[in-house]
Amino acid sequence: MAGALLLMTTILSRAVAKLRGVEARKSIFYYASQIFMLASPIIVLPFLGRVVGPGGIGLYGSGQSLALLVTAVVEFNLLQSASRQAAKIRRDPDQLRHLAANVFGAKIFLTFFSIAVCAILFFSIGILRANVLVFAMALALGVVQGHSVYWFFGGTGNLQFVALSDLAGRILGVIAVFALVHSANQVWLIFLAQAGGAGVGVLAAILFMTIRFTGPVRPDFVGGLRLMRQNAHLFVQNFIGTIYTGSTALVMGLVSGPVAIGYFSAAERMTRAGILPTQPLRQTFFPRVAALAHEDPARSVRLVRQLIFAAGGLNLCISLMLFFLAGFILRVVFGPGFGHSVEVLRILAVLPLLLVVQDILSNLWLIPLHHDRFCTMVVMVSGTVHVVGVVVLTSLWGPVGTALAMVISNLVATLLTAGKVFSLSVHPFS
Repeated sequence: MAGALLLMTTILSRAVAKLRGVEARKSIFYYASQIFMLASPIIVLPFLGRVVGPGGIGLYGSGQSLALLVTAVVEFNLLQSASRQAAKIRRDPDQLRHLAANVFGAKIFLTFFSIAVCAILFFSIGILRANVLVFAMALALGVVQGHSVYWFFGGTGNLQFVALSDLAGRILGVIAVFALVHSANQVWLIFLAQAGGAGVGVLAAILFMTIRFTGPVRPDFVGGLRLMRQNAHLFVQNFIGTIYTGSTALVMGLVSGPVAIGYFSAAERMTRAGILPTQPLRQTFFPRVAALAHEDPARSVRLVRQLIFAAGGLNLCISLMLFFLAGFILRVVFGPGFGHSVEVLRILAVLPLLLVVQDILSNLWLIPLHHDRFCTMVVMVSGTVHVVGVVVLTSLWGPVGTALAMVISNLVATLLTAGKVFSLSVHPFS
């Protein structure tokens, strides 16, 4: 097993190295920062499992779900659309400033929209109303993460500083969690610490952008609304995908209490940890694949094929490890109080394999070939299956039912995506 993991990791490293010279170093640095960004909420879990218990972990999982949804709304999937536009005007400071003004205008509007919607939800949903401080801090974390300027530095090819500032901020957030959280009634402090750390990184990156590249930027709300309208398709796809990949604990809260959510969240977080090594593939390779798809289709086929087999093989090994070592992993990470999570983790163990295949085929093949509408349809269908499945199956079988709903919806998405890919005249397996 260890040999297989090493082999697959080597193949992935070679694929990254094919991005020549400085571009390779930037991509690897960005990849590392993205992995830590995704890992930072998981790093604190062994500590939190023993300090806040299953109920606290349940609140933490639900709050993370809310933060992910808010981030998806505020960010509006501009990482893809705005970075693509910035790449075209990277040597024109005036146009970059105009684009930044539009993006800032859109994100400020979306921030107030998110706050208004969450305020209504806080008074409408029982678990939110009973823990309003926790979810208010989760809302703050989501807003801060949504204001990231990775779109600008990715488009202009200057990822080093933003990756470093984000990494430093996340590390500060993790340290603050260990320093501040000491009891089960301090879950809100977890989100405050993470929001503060992420905010330091975002603020540093924005200051660097305005000082080094664009000069002062005044938000353009009219241009921001126009940008949102142009990006609506990609946003819908990303937001619905976020619902069924990251907000399960929040939906589960409609029919379950914090302890049941805690048992599910513990297993889900271990599954998310298993996905970490390959999760940043989309952001890292999307610009390269998008360019090759039109300039050199044969090379794009080879690159995507290599990524599928390397990442798929790596995640297959991870899925097998999660299934066979579920009890050991949960006991080591969370302590002895999470025995009910073992069966849940064994069901979710298939997700690392399903998700990486689905992500590569969709975001690194279909979208570069402009099959955006089909990808949006896939996430709408699978998202609907997921939400309905979580509500129905959780009410029948608790956390096990939630895990089954999650696997079923992702299996639907993977099969639909693979069917579309194989229907094309040229695809990574041709």
